Amino acid sequence: MNVPAVCPNGHRFQVDDRQLGEPVRCPYEGCGAEFVLRQADEASAADSWKGDGAAAQLPYALIPRGRVQKSVAIASLAFGIVGLVIVVCFPLGVVGLVLGIDALGKANREPARYGGRWLAVGGICTGGLSLLVGPLVTGGIVMTYLAVREARDTIGRFSCELDLMTIGHVMRTYAKDNDGQFPPDLEAVIGTAAGQVSFEPDTKLSDLQSRYVYITAQATSDDPANVLVYEKRDCRGGGGHVLFVDGQVDFIEPYSTVEELVEQTRQRLMGRKTDRK
Repeated sequence: MNVPAVCPNGHRFQVDDRQLGEPVRCPYEGCGAEFVLRQADEASAADSWKGDGAAAQLPYALIPRGRVQKSVAIASLAFGIVGLVIVVCFPLGVVGLVLGIDALGKANREPARYGGRWLAVGGICTGGLSLLVGPLVTGGIVMTYLAVREARDTIGRFSCELDLMTIGHVMRTYAKDNDGQFPPDLEAVIGTAAGQVSFEPDTKLSDLQSRYVYITAQATSDDPANVLVYEKRDCRGGGGHVLFVDGQVDFIEPYSTVEELVEQTRQRLMGRKTDRK
């Protein structure tokens, strides 16, 4: 059923009563004012339709929509985009999803006060995608990082083991020419290695001293279980490489076990000195 209505500019026209609560636009050319229908008192409406009443007195008067609120819908889309683009911030997508649902509900219930329906839909979509993509991508990044770290540790262990094997070879070469006595220090190891073997990568004396500890005053005739060279604690997190007098190289963990072997070696060397006296 059509009912009378008037816009604030004074244009009178008929509208369908099913448009109650919905935004309508003035059909007059050059006006086009957009408003929302509301119902008024019937008695006052009859008088106003005679020609003198205000728009608010009509049975179905048109009232201005005013400023439509879109802040929640905009925030929803913003959080959704951030959560989707910056995958590690995917929890923000949850915020975007919740705000989007809230904004869309308000826009559907009260279109005169709340707008940004499509912004809210965008926030729901981006927020939902961030919840799907974010954990997968973040998990992939974490797994890649762990794999790279594991590979780096493996390469580091191999390099350290190669260094100690080279040091052991050089020390035994030195001992053959010096009555079974190992070199007095690591500097002698570098000197003996010159022209025979090379460390990787281009190891210098300072490199060896920063990574390894050499227990001097030992010979090939000493206890094979004695520690000759061992890796410092800070070089390898959970354990350390050890070069024994017999030339064997092992990775031992935890590092406290390395310290125990070193202490046992020093005690045996001290006992040997006491026996000689």
